[in-house]
Formats: sequence, structure tokens, C-alpha cells
Amino acid sequence: MNPTEISSLLKEICESLNCPIWLTGNLYWFLIVGLLCGSLKVSWSVVQKIALWRNRKILNRDLHPYYTPGDVDNATRYFIATKYQKVSPSEDEEPGRKHIASAKEKLIPLFLKKAFQSKEDAKYYLILADTGMGKSTFLINLYLAYKNQWHSPLAVPKFRIKLLPLGQPEIVKRISEISDKEHTILLLDAFDEDVEAIKDYRARLNELLAHANPFRIIVLTCRTQFFPSQKEEPHETGYFSAGEHGEYKFQKLYISIFDNKDITKYLHKRFNVLHVKERKLAKKIVIQSSTLLVRPMLLSHIKELVVSEQSYEFSFQVYAELIERWLVRESRKPGIRQKYGSESRFKEILHDFSLKLATNLYSNRDERGGYFISNDEPFQEDVLSLSDIESEYISLTEQVGKTQSLLNRNAAGEYKFAHKSILEFFLAKKFAKDQEFALEFNFTGMDTALRFCKEMLLEDLRNTDGEYTGATSHKLNKLSQLDLPQLDSVSTIQINTFSSINLARLRVIPKLHQITILNKSTPILYHLYYSLYLHVPQDLQSLHDSFKMKELREHIDLRDLRHFLESLGMKELRKRLEFQTPQQLQVIKELVESLDPQEITDIEQSRAVIHESLIRRDGEVIEQLQIANEFVRELCLLETRLPNHVIYY
Repeated sequence: MNPTEISSLLKEICESLNCPIWLTGNLYWFLIVGLLCGSLKVSWSVVQKIALWRNRKILNRDLHPYYTPGDVDNATRYFIATKYQKVSPSEDEEPGRKHIASAKEKLIPLFLKKAFQSKEDAKYYLILADTGMGKSTFLINLYLAYKNQWHSPLAVPKFRIKLLPLGQPEIVKRISEISDKEHTILLLDAFDEDVEAIKDYRARLNELLAHANPFRIIVLTCRTQFFPSQKEEPHETGYFSAGEHGEYKFQKLYISIFDNKDITKYLHKRFNVLHVKERKLAKKIVIQSSTLLVRPMLLSHIKELVVSEQSYEFSFQVYAELIERWLVRESRKPGIRQKYGSESRFKEILHDFSLKLATNLYSNRDERGGYFISNDEPFQEDVLSLSDIESEYISLTEQVGKTQSLLNRNAAGEYKFAHKSILEFFLAKKFAKDQEFALEFNFTGMDTALRFCKEMLLEDLRNTDGEYTGATSHKLNKLSQLDLPQLDSVSTIQINTFSSINLARLRVIPKLHQITILNKSTPILYHLYYSLYLHVPQDLQSLHDSFKMKELREHIDLRDLRHFLESLGMKELRKRLEFQTPQQLQVIKELVESLDPQEITDIEQSRAVIHESLIRRDGEVIEQLQIANEFVRELCLLETRLPNHVIYY
């Protein structure tokens, strides 16, 4: 069919449909233009895919063995240009508020067109950002952009460029082995993950600078919160130019959070026109959790969040959902059910394995020189071991899969979590459950774990019957009304019931100095045996002369209880009945004075029942006393381990 016949056929179709005359006469040309535009779009898409394939090939060759193909794919596939500013976004209460008008420019062109072209006097650059803000992604793409730069044959030859992660062992030796340092640009990633820097960041920085100074340009990335304060962020290097420039200073630049345009660009890249429904759901989640998803690392997992269709108040909830999606994906892989009995069982095993692995990486970071474990080290949780990671059932390897794994192995056979914040999430979960771990945990270099711990604690406190006071006000407020910005200013907490909360977690509240346990809502047995006492010191005359106390003392005799506790070996509770500090007595006074006449009557009527229960060693009473004894034992331990906190109970 020739063009004339095609045009005639189209004209007949338009006339049969009563199309406008202008459309009928030009439909053929509209069709031609449309086909050309479509062809150009397809051609451009093919060019982009070829370029992406070429870039990955370059990076996988040059960044081996420290960055896996998965790392490269995640950093380049949906990359949105990194922007920078000279004011730290971390100073905001919420990202994107106070400094929304701060000047933001693209970061990679700054280096390509100025810093790397010797158009700036600076030699040392410090790139700071919060966790998950794309520091490693920026360096990978900066490396790639510099490699891809075209240079005229008449131009000055390009410098060499090297990218090294500081979280790896013997990295200083690797830096010293690089030849032709004077003509090499050195990119150093994640100073905050350097184990030696965690011990003493000043000494480690001086050591790194001694080895890095001969290089042409040095770019160092680090978490903003890694340094104790903004004043303590590195400024002077201690190295001088030979000319009039004087001492080299660190040029500090802060990576900007994503703005609305960046998020929209990312969503359009992540969800093409064939996935419009998913894109709409993603936009909805972003609107509901906007202060969290301005961080590229979390936004990169938006596809998993779309599946859940939830909104999130805290960052740990986003991580919990990402990890849940990962566990579900792994548990559905072929062979899992046959080998482990059921998907749900394997999901639980893999979760516990990850939790124990995170603890192991944290506990052995100094010996290994980083947060990783070699595949030849013995490590097992339940029926799952590192050797299983290599099997066909769980493909957590360096190969790029269709889904993002949260646990990876690099070419050197070292296992680590895909991002340090994932490690910190598991450590925060351990912190919440394990009192001993919570008392010993060191938050140095673990600012994200600290944030997770605070968020998890706040969620539990909101569901606890109790009150709190702030550092500047003595007014009692309900714990259910506490929010995250207020948590750091809490000075006292009163809990009115036995709680499942691990009280050692309260150490993350910086200004907290008093913890009171009243157990108002527990059975009357606890009021009698756990809160009241027999002998009132004369120096607390107001309580000694209290009418209510006198009335209670006529009906309460703890001598039988003391003998009973001695026979059961409950020494902590036995000691608790004999010893009261003046502060504890004051708390008890407040409790006693709060009793109404009906409660006093209930105490009087229950005395005979309780006495009889002690004589016959009632199982329920013994169980309650055992719970109380264990509770007192834990509080006694806390009193010795938390010297800056006063605990009343």
C-alpha cells in the first residue's frame, strides 16, 4: 500500500467518524510526526540503556573489590543529581523547613568545572550529610562523570582518579600504594565508618591526611552527626601550600535533601508510563511521610513501600517495612519451603539470623577493622549459617538481582549490610529487648541507631500509663502526649504500672534524672507488699502522723510477709520492705495520700484473705511475688548501672 492509498484510507475513516475537516486533511502528516517522535523516544531510550551498561562496566572494573555490582546498579540506575549547600540541613527540626531558601547548586559540576580544573585554591573537601542522604552514591557518580568527561586533544591531560571506602581494613596501606599521587584525585568514602575514626577521629584524620596530602585533590565524605558538634567538624588540615595561600583549609559542603522537584524526577524515573498506578501510590506515600522520604536512601526503596500502602511517622517504621518486604521476598524463593518447612519459619529464622549477625558485626568491629564478617568465619543462628548464604536458596551475593538485598557479599567474600543504617536498625531492636545490651551499648559513631532507639522508646512510652515533666516545667503531662522533639527535654518520668518496657532504654533521654515506678493499676497485693512499709522514720513526721497512714497501719502487718519471703528466697523483695530512702518515702506518702476511703476499705477487707493465702502458699500469690521480686532485682541493677538516674519505686 503506497502513501496515497494510506492517506485515502485514513480520510475515509475520519469522514465515517465525523471528524473535523482540519483533522481529516492532515491526519496522514500527524501520523508521520507521531511515528517519528515515537521512534526518537525509543532510540533515546536505547542510547540511555547502552550508556548505563557501559558506565556499569567501567565502575565494576575500577571499583572492584570494594563496591559490588549491586552497589553500582543502585547508585546509577535512578540517579538524581546531588545538590549541595553551605548551611547544614541537620540544624532543622525537620528536614526542608528552616533552610528551604538556602542556595542549592549541583555538586558534581562544581568539582568537574572548578575544583578538578584547578580553578579553586582549595585542595581538601569535606562533604557532610545525614545518614541515607547519598554520600556514597554521589562519589560513585562523581567518579563516573569525571571518567566520562571529554577532553580536547589540545587540553591538559586529565588527572587519574581513585575511590576508596574507609570502612575497609588496611585502607591506609592501600592509599600509600597508589602511584603518581601528584596527578591523582583521591575520593575517600564514609569517614564515619572507619573503626579507628570511631575510637579517635582527630588522630585518625591526622593519619589519613599524612598519607593523602601528596594527592592532587582530596574529597572526604562523612555523616554530619559523627562529630560531637558543628564547631568540632574539621576545619584546619595542618598542611601548607608553597606559595602565598598559606594553610589548606577543609572546604565544607553539605548535601541537600531532595526537594519536591527531585522527588518527582525520581518517581518518574522509577515508575514509567506503564506503572502510573504505582507512581500515584508512591506520591501519596511521599506526601504522608514527606520528612522521611527526602532522604535518597529511603526513597530508593519506595517500590517496597508502595506495596504496604501505609503512612509513617518515624524513620524506624520505614526501615521495619523495608526489612519486612526483604524477609518476605527471601522466604518465597524456590526451595525454601522444602528445606525449612515453611515460608513463615524461614522468615523468622532469617530475621533472627540478621539480628544476631548485626550484634556480631558490632561486637567484633575492632578486631575485623569494620562492620563485616568473612565467609570463612564460623557463624550460625538456628539452622542458618553463612555457608547457606552461598547456596541456591538465598542469593545474597554480589550478583545483581531483580530485587534489592539488604545483606550483601563483596568480591572479597565479606558479608555486610547493604547500608550501615540497616545494621543500626537491628542494633536498635536489640537495644530495645536486651537490658544488658542496652546498658553496655556505645552510641559513638551510631547516631542513626540513637535516633531509632529514641523513636522506638517514644512509641512504647505513648502506650504506657504514666506522666512526665520537662526540664523547664514541673507540670505533669501524659506520656501518651509526648512527641519526639520533647523527648530530649524530659527530666522525670513516672510509670503507673508494671511495664514491659526495658527501663535501661531510658538512658537515651539526655536530661532524664528521675524515674518513678508507682504501680497504681496493679492488684492490691502489690500496693500492700510492694509500696507500703511497716516502720516510719521519725524524721518524716508528716507521714508518720498522717491519718490515712495510721488507719492503714491498723490493718497492715508485714511480718508474715517477711517470713514468707525469707522462706522463698526472695531476698530483693525482702530487702525492699525494710529499706526506704527519704525520697522513696516521699513518693510513698503521695501514694498513700491519694488513696480514697473506698480503697482503704478494700485494703482492710482483703487483709484476712491475703493472710490466709500466705499460710497455704497460694500459687497465684507466689507467682505475683516472684514477678515483683524479679522487677525489684532489675531495678536494683539499674540503680547501680545508671548512676546519673534516681529510681523511686
